[in-house]
Amino acid sequence: MAGAAALVLLAAPLAAARPPDASRACGTREAVRRSVHRLVTEDRIAGAAVLVDTPAAEPGCARWSVTDGVADLRTGRRA
Repeated sequence: MAGAAALVLLAAPLAAARPPDASRACGTREAVRRSVHRLVTEDRIAGAAVLVDTPAAEPGCARWSVTDGVADLRTGRRA
């Protein structure tokens, strides 16, 4: 039992140093991902990108992006 408590105490500073999980605080943005994917697959657009840049209450939520498809038709480089 003492060994388990020591592991928890040693791991706590590491967990605190990690940046917050923006997807948990801000939502999964799944509807935006599906919409962008639909543009590429159903509407046959080569590539699509969305950039959201807005003030937000939660850290890490103010600026995010979603991409799908290709940016260069000749090389097939991903968007």
